[in-house]
Amino acid sequence: MLTPRPCRVIPPSRALAFSLLLLLALPVPVLSANDGTSVVPARGWRFQVFADNLPQVDNLAVGPDGSVYATLELDRGKGRVVRIRDGKVKNIIEGLNRPDGLRFRHQHLIVTEEVSDGRVLEVDPANGKMRVLAELNKPEGVAVLPDGDLLISEDTVQGKVLRLKHNGVSETVLAGLNRPEGIALAKDGTLYIAETGTGRVLAWQDGQLRSVLNDLDEPDQLAIGPDGSLWVTEDMTRGRLLLLKNGHLNVILSGLHSPQGMAWLPNGTLLVAEQGRNRILQVIREPVPPPVAEQAEPERE
Repeated sequence: MLTPRPCRVIPPSRALAFSLLLLLALPVPVLSANDGTSVVPARGWRFQVFADNLPQVDNLAVGPDGSVYATLELDRGKGRVVRIRDGKVKNIIEGLNRPDGLRFRHQHLIVTEEVSDGRVLEVDPANGKMRVLAELNKPEGVAVLPDGDLLISEDTVQGKVLRLKHNGVSETVLAGLNRPEGIALAKDGTLYIAETGTGRVLAWQDGQLRSVLNDLDEPDQLAIGPDGSLWVTEDMTRGRLLLLKNGHLNVILSGLHSPQGMAWLPNGTLLVAEQGRNRILQVIREPVPPPVAEQAEPERE
C-alpha cells in the first residue's frame, strides 16, 4: 500500500511568480485588436505596427524621400491619399471614390479609383494637384513600364490588363481574366497578375501567359522584392502574407485581417497594409545568428 505524501503548499506570492515565469516561457502570438484572431509570424520573422488609425487602408507607395503614401479606400467621395512622415499622417488628396492602386511614376503618384468609370489620376504629392489620365472600368493595379507607359488592371469578371500611353490612349494587353487585381512588373519584364477570381497568380512574358501559383485564397496584391522574389497578400479575414522565392512558397505571416498592398522602405523593410485592422505593419527578418564555433578537445597527455 502506498503511503500518501503530504502536499506542499506554495505561498501565494511564489505561486504567482511561478505562473508568470511559465507564461513568459510560452510562445505568445500577437493578438488582434478586437476580433480574437492572432497574427502569427513564421520562424525567423517578426512584425510591428508602423502606423494605425488608417480607415480602409489599401495600397502603399514609398516616395523618393522615403515618405510613405497610402490610399484609404472610402467610397462616395470620402476616399483619400495620405502621406506618413515622421509618424505624422497628412491628407494629400481628398474627395476620391474608392481609391485603390498606388504607384510612383517619376515624381508623381498614379492613383486608381476602383469603380465603374473610375479615374486614373496623376498627382503631384508636393501640392496635391492632379489630372485625369483616363476613365476605366474598375481600374485597380498599377505598374510602370520602362518607357513610362502604365499597365492597369480592371477588376471585373471579364477583366483586362491595359496599357495606358502618355497620350491617354489605352490598348488591351490581356483580356478574359477573372478579376485581375494586383499586378507587379519584374526587372526581367515579367508581369505578374493576381487573378482573384481563380485563386491564381499568373505570369505574362514575351506574349506567353502561364500560372505560377494556384489554389490561393483570394490573392490580392503583389510586389517584387529587392532580390526579385514575389510577395503575395490574400484578402481574407484570416489572410496570409506569402513569399515565392526560388520556386518555394513560404507563409511569412498568417492571421492577417484583409491584407492589401505592400511597399519597401529605403532600408529594405517590407510594409503591409492590413485593411481589416486599419493599420500598416512592418515585417522584419530576424538576423541569422552566427554559427557556434566548435571547441577543440583538449589534448590528452
